[in-house]
Parts: sequence; C-alpha cells; structure tokens
Amino acid sequence: SINPLTARLYPEDTTHRLNVLHAWYPGGLIVGGLAGVFLAPLLPWQGIMALAFLPAIGVILIAATTRFPGPPERIGDRGMKDMMMEVFRRPSFFIWFGAMFLTASSELAPGQWLDVALSNRVGMRGILLLVYVSALMFVFRHFAGRIAGRLSNPGLLWVSSLLAAIGLFLLSQAQSPVSAILASTVWGLGVCAMWPTMLASVAERYPRGDAWALGLVGSAGALASFFVLPRLGEMFDEAKVEIAGGPEAFTRLTGEALRMVEDAAASQSFARLAFVPLTLLVVFGLIWLADRRANRRATHVAEGMA
Repeated sequence: SINPLTARLYPEDTTHRLNVLHAWYPGGLIVGGLAGVFLAPLLPWQGIMALAFLPAIGVILIAATTRFPGPPERIGDRGMKDMMMEVFRRPSFFIWFGAMFLTASSELAPGQWLDVALSNRVGMRGILLLVYVSALMFVFRHFAGRIAGRLSNPGLLWVSSLLAAIGLFLLSQAQSPVSAILASTVWGLGVCAMWPTMLASVAERYPRGDAWALGLVGSAGALASFFVLPRLGEMFDEAKVEIAGGPEAFTRLTGEALRMVEDAAASQSFARLAFVPLTLLVVFGLIWLADRRANRRATHVAEGMA
C-alpha cells in the first residue's frame, strides 16, 4: 500500500519519491548485514532475527497515528471495478508486468546469491559485498529521480539494464577482492533504480489502475525471486556436475579440486544470468524510442497549432 500512497501524494514527482522511499530497502540490508556480522558472536541467530520486530513495531505505530488520503477523484467516481479493468483495457500494461519480472530477476537473484557464490572465490565474505552494494543503492536512489528527469524513465531503465548486464558478466570473471568490488559496483549501480522506477513508470502511464496496477507489478517482482532464485541454484548445480565430468566424478571431488569446479560453475551461472538484462535492453530501448517519437509528434502538433 505504501507504493500507491506515495504515487497519490506526489503525482508530479513519482519517480524521485518512490526511489527515495525504496532507498530504505537497501538501508535495511545494510543494518541487517552488519548486524549479522558483528552480533553473531554475541547473540544466537534467533536473537538477531528478533531485531526485525523493532522496525515492524515502528511501522505499526506510524500507521496507527497517521491520517491517510482517500481515493483520488479518478478512482472514487468510478469504483474498484473500473480500476481493475484498466489494465485489460490497456494491454500494454502487461509489457511492464513482464519487464518487472526480468528487472527483479536481475536485482534480487544475484543479491541473494552473492554471499554464497563469492565468499570462497575472492577470499572475502560475500555479505560484506552485499552491504557495500546496498550502500551504493541507498545513496544513488536519492538521485535517480534527477537522472530520470533528464533521460526519462525508459531511458534510465535502459542505462540500468546495460550496467546490470556488464556487472553480471564482470561478476562471472571476478577472481580477487578488487575485481569483485568493481563488478559489484557496476551491477549495483545498474539494478539500484530498477524496482522503484518500474513502479513509477506504471503509476504515471496507468493512473486509473492505481493500487491495483502497482500491486500487480509488485507481485511480478516477488514472483521473480520465487521462480528465478531456485533456477539459479539449479544452474549452479548443473554446471558443477557438467564441469566435473558427470555426477560420479563430482561426488569424488574434494579440497582444492572441488573449489575449482565450484568457482567455474559460479562464473558460468552469473554469465548466463547476464542475458536477462540484455533482454531488457531491447524492451526498454523500444519503449524509449516510441516515447521520443510520440513526444516529437506532440511538439510538432503544438507548434503547428501555435
């Protein structure tokens, strides 16, 4: 509900406001990651997990004491049915629904896998890389709205997809802490604005869809993590067996030989995942081009009428 609420409160500044709002998602990863690193020797894992109740209680208190705006005029006069039918009256919405599945895959799947995949490969804890990338995302999301103001939302998403693809490829090649940090930086800058900018784009293009449209797009992002992360694990397992020369050969591996096979499998998995943002380059490129043409036509019509 916080996404449509933000879109209603700031209809002229949706991209910036949603990016600032979603800056606190990586903000939570920073706090949680550092808590896991530094509190692990002091508290059991149950105690560390219980810390999540603190912000939850804070949200409950804020929600209980805040007056929220009612439905906007475009929704209030037409009802819930009209809002739900909006996405079917304008089937281009489902392009954004599918794109959200891919953008979330580019962000969430590698982010959740970073610790496991890179800890042994580069000689440093992957969770620290995740904290570093989350810090980048936290800062950059405060400036994403200004960049979108210059490029447009599809333009920002196109650039983000390009950086994400390059970053995933570099992650597949990273063999040292320096190269891992460089690759994580490129990937983090690529994916940091994807989720909130996708929501802002849907809010601006399909305003009558309101909370229903934003909820559908958000659910696409959640489903991506559900479907893609297990598939990424399967890709990793399949690659290990393939590189080892078969299931029996893999079960006989130990020590350094096993680590080398797992390193090669991790590289292959990240490289394969890079094709997801490459697909988005085509999708957002076409949308960006179509928008630019539509804007030029509108400008010519306005000049002709003047």
